[in-house]
Amino acid sequence: IATQFYPSIGLGQLHHGFRNEDLQHLTFPDDKFDLFVSLDVLEHILDPRLASCEIWRTLKPGGMMLSTFPVRKAQLVAVEPRVVVNDDGTVTHLRKPEYHANPIGSDGSLVTVDYGYEIHKTIAEWASFDVRIYRFNDKEHGILGENTEVFLCRKREQT
Repeated sequence: IATQFYPSIGLGQLHHGFRNEDLQHLTFPDDKFDLFVSLDVLEHILDPRLASCEIWRTLKPGGMMLSTFPVRKAQLVAVEPRVVVNDDGTVTHLRKPEYHANPIGSDGSLVTVDYGYEIHKTIAEWASFDVRIYRFNDKEHGILGENTEVFLCRKREQT
């Protein structure tokens, strides 16, 4: 099921061929998916812990999340927010604003969090995932430089 997030559209509704979903408040039932793919999205989520728990909730036991997002290996160890949402809904920037390209808008997507080298441990604390990180240096396929991590998170079987 292909999704995008359109803040002005009701969650779960179809819009331009995509189902409208907020990773922090998914409308899917528990244990729905065998595989959940999230590509270059989690750095734009205000509450990545909540998003990880929601993804975990929608995966079947043993299901997997395949995800990519930038990791600032040289600069960070922990997860650090880049913004704070105020009570009135405005945003206070803790660092210089950074935007990435957005396939559904020309303004770009605000980067809300930076992930450090030990993000795999944090993801496993947020939700009962076993986490693997794959890093690539593959000239044949042009996968070179920074931000080549692929995360494979497996929902642990309940005991």
